[in-house]
Amino acid sequence: MLELSGEIGYRAVTVEQLLDRGEVSAEQYERRCGDLESCFAAAYEAEAEALCAAMLAAAKEAGEWREGVRAALMTLLRFAAERPAVANALVREVHVVGGAALVKHEELLERLTVAIERGCDVPADELATVPRAPSFVVGAVEGVIAGRLVRGERDDLQAVAAELMYLIVASFLGAEEAASELDGTR
Repeated sequence: MLELSGEIGYRAVTVEQLLDRGEVSAEQYERRCGDLESCFAAAYEAEAEALCAAMLAAAKEAGEWREGVRAALMTLLRFAAERPAVANALVREVHVVGGAALVKHEELLERLTVAIERGCDVPADELATVPRAPSFVVGAVEGVIAGRLVRGERDDLQAVAAELMYLIVASFLGAEEAASELDGTR
């Protein structure tokens, strides 16, 4: 469901296409989904939870805040480059579908926002440039990925890591601290 939605757009997906792809049998569809929105929501929840868990695990394994953010970001960018249709469904088509899938999307974005915020040692009142920096950076990263995917620029996704890390670090620690992200010294 996610791959098909990411390829042709959720509104163009039909039950027949799902069945033709062999993603579900007619019985499974009726038993597990019942309708396309529920089918998307179930697939979204499973895939998005797995991706979020992988990002958080990568961050935790890296240890230090900055390296953890980089590890989580690279996990996301690799996923989007390797599975662009699914990534497109996770960051763009979910907004078309709405409902339970969008509720889950917002929950996962909030989980990532909290993880970024908790991992940074800077007190909230001293964040460098943006009052709610974690929400801003999570939304900005999602927007960059969505834009690249819609333009078919999946091969360039990992190339934006330095710019995204600059944005993230600058939002928390200031532009001076973030400069090393762009000049390759970090």
